[in-house]
Amino acid sequence: MTTQIAYKTITFSWCRGNTTNFLSTLLMICALPLLTAGCKSTTTEQNYAAQYTANLQYFAGNPYQHAIYVNPAAFKIQTQQQQKARFLHVYIEGDGKAFSGGKVSVNPTPNNPMLLKLMQQDEQPAIYLGRPCYFNPKDNQCSPNVWTRQRYSAKVVQSMLAALSHFSSDYEHVVLIGHSGGGTIATLMAAKEPKAAMLITLAGNLDIFSWALEHQYQPLKESLNPMDLDPLPAQLLQIHYAGANDELINPEWIGDFASKQKRAEFHQLLDIEHVDGWEEFWPQILEKLTLYQQYVKPSPKTAS
Repeated sequence: MTTQIAYKTITFSWCRGNTTNFLSTLLMICALPLLTAGCKSTTTEQNYAAQYTANLQYFAGNPYQHAIYVNPAAFKIQTQQQQKARFLHVYIEGDGKAFSGGKVSVNPTPNNPMLLKLMQQDEQPAIYLGRPCYFNPKDNQCSPNVWTRQRYSAKVVQSMLAALSHFSSDYEHVVLIGHSGGGTIATLMAAKEPKAAMLITLAGNLDIFSWALEHQYQPLKESLNPMDLDPLPAQLLQIHYAGANDELINPEWIGDFASKQKRAEFHQLLDIEHVDGWEEFWPQILEKLTLYQQYVKPSPKTAS
């Protein structure tokens, strides 16, 4: 399914260790099982948690460490040990500052994490799953290769899935949401994550060969290309969005990827660029995502 949609605006800590109300005091948990040893956050990471009403935690992937921002709904499920919930929304950021001033960056953490802004609008349980070495520059497994030529490697995807597993056990289904290079990783994860029920990409880099060729970038020889994957499972509901004014990711690449899939929609949004416009349009996508969740079948264990 391919549509053109007219754009419109809709109005709508270093560790503290205390356990006061989430909304009144944002804290970072440092003593939960499975968390990485010690607290490695900097002022920047702490400020993001406060700014976007999220709880910052660190978990071990394999082999990388991952910063994970947890929204209030997911935090409540995590801390109150409620019954398993149906859906966990997983937000994955783009490539951030892989390069700065034409040189490889020493820290890829984005200055303006758009997906944290999108997650802040989401009232359902959600986490922002940090990519390896992002928001966590002290990980001794990190090197510039991780956020450059290996940014979409099997090793990165494996570690993202391992970090996600610390949360996914509390949910029936996972909804993977990614922007730009985060859409690349979300797609690669969807091919491996058994609980993935939906995949939402925004300006996703779903053909890294065409992207590198178009922009005369060095080929990412150590990364996986979503376009080379076999079609994703038929039970996975996919919605792929492109910005009509995107000068970095050609909408045709996204449309070509969607056309290969068994159960995918492709939407090209007018007046939206690679970054600008997504935050304003996100409430409409969230509304559609919520509507489509009712068509996801219960997991076999729940149905029985």
